[in-house]
Amino acid sequence: MGQLDWKRGRFDLTYETTDQEDALRGRIDEVGDYFDYYRFDAANSTIDPVYDEAVGQGKVYKGPFRWPAWHVTHLNGVNENGQEGFYFNDSLHVTASVSELASLGLTDEDVNTGGYLLDRIVYPPDKKQSKVYRITNIQIVGQVQERHVIIGIDCTQVKPDELGDDLAFQKWSVQGGGN
Repeated sequence: MGQLDWKRGRFDLTYETTDQEDALRGRIDEVGDYFDYYRFDAANSTIDPVYDEAVGQGKVYKGPFRWPAWHVTHLNGVNENGQEGFYFNDSLHVTASVSELASLGLTDEDVNTGGYLLDRIVYPPDKKQSKVYRITNIQIVGQVQERHVIIGIDCTQVKPDELGDDLAFQKWSVQGGGN
């Protein structure tokens, strides 16, 4: 157990957070979940600078990267009456380990500046009912002192008719029979 005074024992910040990550990894192995993360590849993508639509080869993604999650919450969207008629979007919230970020190519700077906004998640992976989600928010939801441990990811569904220009997601598009 750590001490409250100036003396240092073997239970320092690195020891404590590593021990927590090991315990949480064990929980994932027992009752956790997985999702596929696709990282937007800006260097190899061709998109219109004004309309953010694919031109040429379109949007290119690295992945999928299988990411273990402690918990994934899927919420079915409710019908909303807009000018174009009824429309609904499913939502997804993921709670996962920060230690996986580096393997995806995400940095603290990406999280702080929104460098993930063109990334995509497919959940549940390898299932007929899989859906593609756009990431709307990533935030640190758990930390020990200033070392990040747990991350929260909020997403909204990308409809099959919106995936036509994204080659990585053709099987989920209208042309690919997406639902």
